[in-house]
Amino acid sequence: MAATSKTALLVQVDPFQSEVWSTALASQSITVIKEGADVDLSNMLGQMASAGLTLPDLIIVDMATEGMNPFAFCRFCREQHPSVKVLLTNSTQTQIAESEQRWAMSQGAQDLLPAFQTDSLLTDLLTALGRTSGVLGLPNLDQQALIQILPKLLEPKAEATETVALPAPSVAEPSVPPAPKAQRTYRGRPY
Repeated sequence: MAATSKTALLVQVDPFQSEVWSTALASQSITVIKEGADVDLSNMLGQMASAGLTLPDLIIVDMATEGMNPFAFCRFCREQHPSVKVLLTNSTQTQIAESEQRWAMSQGAQDLLPAFQTDSLLTDLLTALGRTSGVLGLPNLDQQALIQILPKLLEPKAEATETVALPAPSVAEPSVPPAPKAQRTYRGRPY
């Protein structure tokens, strides 16, 4: 397995898309490295290469990543790091126009995929991972592994459904100091 082990670097803006991608890739025995949407990928690849580190086989990057021109990044990888494949995703679209996909591929992307939808998640996963496996030159897609992870991806997150009972707000009655007791004195002394 070590000889065919592949690594994917994942940069997704949307947390759901990121979770689906990382879980699905891991189900196919692909090592996943997640990076924040603010990462400078070109700089990161340059530093990795100059340090002699192994570059990822695939970078899956969301086109909605701020401050990044995804097409310029694809051209950069094609010219500077041809062994690194780039798969573009668009977390803001549920469908990709054929002209958009052709343009992305002409710029060096391996493909341009739409966002995963919960109501068609299995179909979306089969399509996306089928294309991903093809890009990475992996053998058949393990569909059974995908089916097994599906319930985990579709279950509501505990923090979103958990309710916390807070104590009812209390309204304090205005405090009235008690009336002073009359002090008795005997020969000038209180008793």
